[in-house]
Formats: sequence, C-alpha cells, structure tokens
Amino acid sequence: MSFRIIIIMMIILLKLSLAIACADRFIGIIEKNEKNCQINRKGSITPCTDGAFLYDGDLLLTDISLNAMKIRWAPYANARKVTNSKGYLIRFDPPKDKNIYDKLVDFMGFVKAEHRMVYGSTRAIGLEYKFTIPNNSTLLLNQEVIVVAQKGATNVDVYDHVGALVWSGKVDPNRKVIFVPSKIGLIEKQVYFIKNGNKNNDLIKITMISSLNQNNIEAQLNEINCKTENKVDMLLQKSMLLQMVSYYYPDDYDCYFNSILFLNDIDTKGLSSEQKAIVNAIYKMYELRLNSNI
Repeated sequence: MSFRIIIIMMIILLKLSLAIACADRFIGIIEKNEKNCQINRKGSITPCTDGAFLYDGDLLLTDISLNAMKIRWAPYANARKVTNSKGYLIRFDPPKDKNIYDKLVDFMGFVKAEHRMVYGSTRAIGLEYKFTIPNNSTLLLNQEVIVVAQKGATNVDVYDHVGALVWSGKVDPNRKVIFVPSKIGLIEKQVYFIKNGNKNNDLIKITMISSLNQNNIEAQLNEINCKTENKVDMLLQKSMLLQMVSYYYPDDYDCYFNSILFLNDIDTKGLSSEQKAIVNAIYKMYELRLNSNI
C-alpha cells in the first residue's frame, strides 16, 4: 500500500473516532450517595452514587433541593429546574469567546479532585510517554515541539495531507527532534503528519491551530505572565489553561500535548503538596487523552 493512501485512510478513520471521543466530557461529579435520586442519560437510568459523572443534557431526577446535594461542578456547568417536571436539567455554557482565564483556578480544583493519584505513579517519567503526541492533536504555531523518534530512526519527517514531504529533522543522541511549527513552514489550520519511525504507519496526525485561536491562547498566557509571580505556579497555570480550552472546546483545541511541554521546565523536587496534586492532574488528563487512541 502506498504511503499517500495510508495518509488518506488515517484522515478518514481519525475524523470518525474524534467525533466519538469529543462527546464524552463530564461536567459534574456527585460526591456522596443520594437516595431518591436518579440520573436520566438519554433514557438510561442510573442511581446518584458517590463518584457518578454528570454530562451536558442529563436529567437529574430528584425531589431533593440541589443545594442539599453534594455535587462538584466544572466552571460554567449548572443545573436548571425543569418546569412542570421532577428534577433538573444539566447544562454546560462556556463563553463563546473562549476567554476562560478567570475560571482557571476553579477548573484546576475540579480536575484535581477527580484525578487523585500518587505522585510519580504513572508512566510520565518515561521518555516516550512525556513526548508522545496523541493522534489528531492541535499544535500551537509558536511553541517548541519535542518529538521522540522510534528506536532506529535517524530522522523525523513532516508531510502534508497529500503525502508531500514538508520538513525533515535529524534525530539527536537522545532520540529527540525539536522544532517550532511556524519556523519550519507549517501553516494555520492545515493538516500534517509526523513520521517518527522507519515504518510507513509510524504516523501522527496533527492540525495546526488557527491564528484566531492562537491569538486567544497567547492573550490568556500573557495574562498569566502578568498576574502570577511564582514561576512554578505560572507554568502549571499555562499547562492547565491549554487543557481547559481543550476540554471545553474540543472542536477548536486539542492541546494536551502542548500542555505537557510546560512541565519540562519544572523541577519536581521541592514542589508543595498542592503543586504536586496539580502536576498529577495534568499528567492524568494527558494520559487519558493519549490512551483515547483517536
């Protein structure tokens, strides 16, 4: 099978799987068992148990006052009383302009509570794990990208959507290739494939972010620069901001890989327990995205 046919097939399969994956974002977590309460999700009824997720469009069937229930909400999530009916409609209304910096700290608390884990217990310390780009990622135009080559590979190549070679970089002794997309000729909103091995199917599909969305991200990153003095907290907030926009706006952003790159400049020794918890949450969100196989 030709290299160009492989690329075309990958585009079709990745688009189909992406549509499935983007629909699965919970926006609330029930934090204690609730009697006389059920969740109606598209006709499927489940009890309101500790740890149950709530999604946009769910119906919370209960006579209990919402204020009496223990629910952790993501920013911009809410429950509205259904007129002439029992219960509440779960809704999710993030701002259309995608300016979400003001809710960043709240989002960090939301994901930190969900992704509790022992620091260092994941594969995050591994070379391949830290620098693996999930398929169908969105890459920022001006942020440095680190790609780890498969063992035995001497180059990392970038191809356009029809299989034409755009750029090739030599692998360093640590099996890494580093580049800035805008400086090697990659163009906004275009689809590319990164080939990091010797086999034709060693391909990672990426899409370059639009200039509009790039500018939106840069404005919010600059706001973090202006309002955060501690370097570690600044890097953690930048990382979490990219995860937050990816979680809230999956049709426009898929920047989990870019988010991880901010952690490269953090010395994990001496972090506070709060900072460790945030690092854990960031890696867990990235791991979930990496394992989604889209």
